Amino acid sequence: MDWKEEALKLYKAGCKVTEIGNKLGKSRKTISEYINHLPELAALNAARKNQALAARKKYKRDWKRKSSVVDAALMKRQHDIDVLVLSKEQYFNE
Repeated sequence: MDWKEEALKLYKAGCKVTEIGNKLGKSRKTISEYINHLPELAALNAARKNQALAARKKYKRDWKRKSSVVDAALMKRQHDIDVLVLSKEQYFNE
C-alpha cells in the first residue's frame, strides 16, 4: 500500500497529522501538505475543525465550573474565619 493511501486512511480514521507522520516515517509537513491538497476532504476537514472547537469549548466550560466551585468554597471558608475573628474582637476587647 502506498504511503498516501495509508495516510488518507489514517486521517479519515481520526489520527492527527503528527501521529500519521510518525507511523509512516514521513514529516508532519509532508503529510499536512498532501492532505490539504485533497479537494474531497474539505467536508472532513470542516467536521474535524468543528469537533476540535466543540471539545475546546467544553474544556473551557468545565474549567470555569471547576474553578468557580473552588473559589466559592475558599470564599466561604474565608468568610467563616473573618466572622470568628470579628466575633472575638467584639466580645473580648471590652
